[in-house]
Amino acid sequence: MKIWRIANVLWVLFFVVTAAIIWFREADGSGAINTTANRSVSLIVLGVFAILIVVIQYVWYRFAKNSSNR
Repeated sequence: MKIWRIANVLWVLFFVVTAAIIWFREADGSGAINTTANRSVSLIVLGVFAILIVVIQYVWYRFAKNSSNR
């Protein structure tokens, strides 16, 4: 379970750093100027991806926990 916690800390760091990069950059990869609306949409997409990862990890955790109890 120690590896599981380390992996979760790495995921959190990844999402925090990515959110900071999205928020503080002035132009995106295509060269378009980032407005508050563009940043918000980008953060929403990142949030949906984060929720997907959390759901997958929860299912995986429950499966691993049930397997170790047998």
